[in-house]
Amino acid sequence: MGSIFSWSFWFNFRPEPLSALSQNLILAFAILMVAMFVFTKIIISRQPKTIYYKFWLKLANFGVTNAIFGFLFWFLSYEMVPILSAKFLLGIWGIIMIIWIVMLLKRLKKIPERRAEIEKEKEFKKYIP
Repeated sequence: MGSIFSWSFWFNFRPEPLSALSQNLILAFAILMVAMFVFTKIIISRQPKTIYYKFWLKLANFGVTNAIFGFLFWFLSYEMVPILSAKFLLGIWGIIMIIWIVMLLKRLKKIPERRAEIEKEKEFKKYIP
């Protein structure tokens, strides 16, 4: 197993298998994403149309998508499929997750602004016949 900072570690199309700890971590992460998906779906069903609805829906999508990719990557690395278990795919997956989380946090940050807009609309509509 080469250094994590080496070119051959990331772009080897016949990579060495992941360690048992790494495989267990990927599997645990995928299971955690499934649990997050179920949790957010429960919240969505209990609060169907609140101001947080779109945020919870996007968080559920994040969970199910990353669970699928986690199980897929775990399976492909377990079976040692030559190209599809390459480590750069794991790196790309990590970068995409970070970007997705940043976008989710931006949406969460806009919710108080939206709440203020709704309050202004209610105040304005109160005087309209």
